[in-house]
Amino acid sequence: MRVSRALFQATKSEGRKGSQQLLSDFGHAFEDYATDILGSMYPRRPGLVDRLARNVKGRDGNGREFEIDAALADVSQVALFEIKAAFPLENAVTNPRPTGRRCRAAGAIVRGSAPGLATRLRPNAVHPVLVAHDLRLDAPALGQFLENEFRQLLGPVPRGKHVRPLTVCCAQAHGPAE
Repeated sequence: MRVSRALFQATKSEGRKGSQQLLSDFGHAFEDYATDILGSMYPRRPGLVDRLARNVKGRDGNGREFEIDAALADVSQVALFEIKAAFPLENAVTNPRPTGRRCRAAGAIVRGSAPGLATRLRPNAVHPVLVAHDLRLDAPALGQFLENEFRQLLGPVPRGKHVRPLTVCCAQAHGPAE
């Protein structure tokens, strides 16, 4: 039985509040799992620049807060990771909050209007990445839909700066849950 199927079967025995808490806990665990994988790929080394930052908080040019689940920085590029156990597709059109948060973060960083991040991240290119434990994101054309939503909410990108197309990664468990 896959992890997600086991999780949703477990929520059946819980009430609404208990189910929401269980799903929230799973979401946090999945985020930790994904950032731990990134951390093992880009470990901290004494004397070298730490390329991976987790749970980076910032504010956009309008003072609205955002948090980046993970940022992988290079000299002139940065990949911004939004990690979701489940992506709320039903609400993506009527309430683009998760998409909007990614857009605010990418826009603020590329425009240099993110206080506190301006000295750490000065990329010429931003690569937005959505990692989700949600097989619905594998649907054909959904990536293009999310990219279009992302671009509408992104705002102006300064000359000489680039925000690359949104990359959607669908993580799924293979084999039996242990």
